[in-house]
Amino acid sequence: MNKARNIFLGMILLMGIQGLFYYFALPSTMAAHFGISGEANGWMPKSQFFIFYAILIAILGFAFLILIPALGQLPEVFIRLRQKGERIDLFKKRDILQHINNSMLWLGNLTQLLLLVVMQMVFECNRNGSQRLPKVIVYVLSAYIGGSFLLMSSRTLKFFQKQNRSSLDA
Repeated sequence: MNKARNIFLGMILLMGIQGLFYYFALPSTMAAHFGISGEANGWMPKSQFFIFYAILIAILGFAFLILIPALGQLPEVFIRLRQKGERIDLFKKRDILQHINNSMLWLGNLTQLLLLVVMQMVFECNRNGSQRLPKVIVYVLSAYIGGSFLLMSSRTLKFFQKQNRSSLDA
């Protein structure tokens, strides 16, 4: 197992512990949706909220641990890893898919960290009855999402540029 995968699995465990820790400390009806100002504007029963949280964790796990690695099993027709008329060798294809998988796992780790932080704020907001998230945090988290996406996209693009340069030199 690689480092990114271990961190991903650890984050799943941490989110489960977080949910168990807060479940009995929260009211039976919880603020579940917040507007851009951070004010609560949607509520749901606690049991439904935690079912939603568990489903969200499961979807993230499925997407990043099963679906993305399975891309390598698709026929080449569905994944274009080469230029028109050029054959790609098996080792290069494996390197490219491994890089994509690893990059996506790191993006998954950042996504899980974001979810963990957001849920912590939501749990605390419901536990203390404020019904309001800090305004600054909403903007910081939005920037974090955008920044994470740009970082991972740029990492992948640089990898492909490096691959193209090495194929031109060969």
